[in-house]
Amino acid sequence: MDAKTFWSIVELRSRAALRERFEAMTAEELGDFYWTAKDHALEFMDEQYSDQMETPSEDEQYDIANWIVLHGKAFYEDHLAHPEKFPDSVPLDPDEDWDLLTLSNEVYEERFDGDVYDHEPAD
Repeated sequence: MDAKTFWSIVELRSRAALRERFEAMTAEELGDFYWTAKDHALEFMDEQYSDQMETPSEDEQYDIANWIVLHGKAFYEDHLAHPEKFPDSVPLDPDEDWDLLTLSNEVYEERFDGDVYDHEPAD
């Protein structure tokens, strides 16, 4: 999935709007979105980011990374360029008790009766 398309989808920001967009996607498009989001989150799994955490945990670091991607391209690029901004934990916000990967996988399973993990990412 190209960067412009990916970030335009992320910028929808609300769970309802994203779910609606995901439901309109083909299996290939939704699978590609999932793997693109995952690749962006994995950018934050280096030590320079875990060093910002008081008690580093790989699971928590990954949750934070997903939270950063959810907040859009500018937020993502700012945190990527400034590891010192990497938070110690995901800020609690009841309206954001979800993430892109979980939601995209949920819709994939519902629509295509399969698992997005089995979808081969596009090169």
